[in-house]
Amino acid sequence: MPKKLRPVVTEDGIDFKELEQVVNNQLAADAKYDREDAAKFRAVNQRVATYDEFENIVKGAHLSPMKEDVANLQLKRTHWSSSGRSDTRRREAHKTDINGTKTDEVSDGDQHGKNQDSSLPDKHESKMTSVEFIKTMNAIKDSKEMALFIANVDPERLNFLFGKNLSDEHIMSIFRGATHMTPSKALPIINKLKSVERFDMVCMFLSDGDKQEIQSIISDNSWEIDFL
Repeated sequence: MPKKLRPVVTEDGIDFKELEQVVNNQLAADAKYDREDAAKFRAVNQRVATYDEFENIVKGAHLSPMKEDVANLQLKRTHWSSSGRSDTRRREAHKTDINGTKTDEVSDGDQHGKNQDSSLPDKHESKMTSVEFIKTMNAIKDSKEMALFIANVDPERLNFLFGKNLSDEHIMSIFRGATHMTPSKALPIINKLKSVERFDMVCMFLSDGDKQEIQSIISDNSWEIDFL
């Protein structure tokens, strides 16, 4: 319960200390309103899929991004981080072929093994729920990690996995990930993407820059598809 303020003007005159508190409270309330109002516009521009996401963005409006580079923080290592798994991932990320060239394209035969050594979920895709799928899609920011993830997705399940949650960011993430995949893995995913619910509506909101990027990816990879 907020503290009840005493009258600013009394018989003895103006209580400047109380006046300062009133002004500070009002400034804080105005700042809170501005932050939340800006967060609402930001959530709308991001075209969040659910009201819960919208509400969380507004609730977190007071949070500020970290100014310090996380990579430079002196974080204390936990006992499990010394296991061989992180070393295995590191070696896998820098695996080279017999000619000394770094192999970063996901092919038909190697996506399963790579996914098990990556930082992506180990859960088998056929058992993954729509919520888990969307959560993972939203969490992956690196195009190579996205390639490893979607390479294990059955194209026939895309409509179920996305449900009504397909967004422009999902489309762009899949296309960027597909550049690290062989055509035999990438094209079935992209073609089935067009049958996902809300696809046509989401494509209407793609920016001109996103549409140009998609066309460039299709052209650079010589894919014979009509996507947009």
